[in-house]
Amino acid sequence: MVGAFAAMAAKLLKNQFFRRIDFVARRQIISVFALTAHKTYGYPVFSFCHTRYYSKDKEDPQTLQNGPKWHILVIENLHNSFMKRKSVIERNTNETKIAASLTVDGTGKRKIDTPIGFLNHMLDLFAKHGLFDLSVKARGDTQIDEHHTVEDIGIVLGSAFAKALGEKTGIRRYGFFILPMDETLATVAVDFAGRYSFQFNCPFTREKVGDLSTELVSHFWDAFAQHAKINLHIKVENGGNEHHKIEGIFKATARAIRMACEIDPRAKKGIPSTKGKL
Repeated sequence: MVGAFAAMAAKLLKNQFFRRIDFVARRQIISVFALTAHKTYGYPVFSFCHTRYYSKDKEDPQTLQNGPKWHILVIENLHNSFMKRKSVIERNTNETKIAASLTVDGTGKRKIDTPIGFLNHMLDLFAKHGLFDLSVKARGDTQIDEHHTVEDIGIVLGSAFAKALGEKTGIRRYGFFILPMDETLATVAVDFAGRYSFQFNCPFTREKVGDLSTELVSHFWDAFAQHAKINLHIKVENGGNEHHKIEGIFKATARAIRMACEIDPRAKKGIPSTKGKL
């Protein structure tokens, strides 16, 4: 559906009648077209009109007459707006209230606000190293302990990836990363298979790092894997510092997921499975 809409945009912008009408009329047509797309599909496509149409044409009135590059810019921005894989997830229970937004094809922008400071730090570097645009706001019954909040954030984040990737068309599917964090070596492998499996091998010697119980690190990633519907294998070797172990896990997982979610240029339209579905 998105591809068909982009094709319609291309035809509109190349139409000879459209190219003959005056600037104001063109601007109105493009604005209505983009707003319709935004309402229909929920993507912020209106922004391409402002950045590529209004400002450029005011600077150079001849742009419309000499317009192949202008048309390409508009189509590329429309296409890119459509193709960004995004999701918004909310989870409200008697124990927690969590809202998250995710852009898989991001630049690492993040806004993390949970009552658990060490988890904030881990999610911040997860987004940075995965180049995910991530916003998380969480409140929970931390007066009891942090268990429910950590688990539910894992659920929400995993669900956000599952929703953003949709049918997983064109993705590489598999990702892996071996990451040194000083004396620690973290290895992570992931398969966006549509099936859940989780293995975690990282012994901890301290009960807490900051305000996060170390036992909840595996619980967080288990919840994530269940709701992202992935195989996730995490292993840490040679670790002597608990902070380094956990940081290595979050960074390596971010890099592995980033690799798995990337579009394979040789199989952009295919599903990476002989079954034809993930």
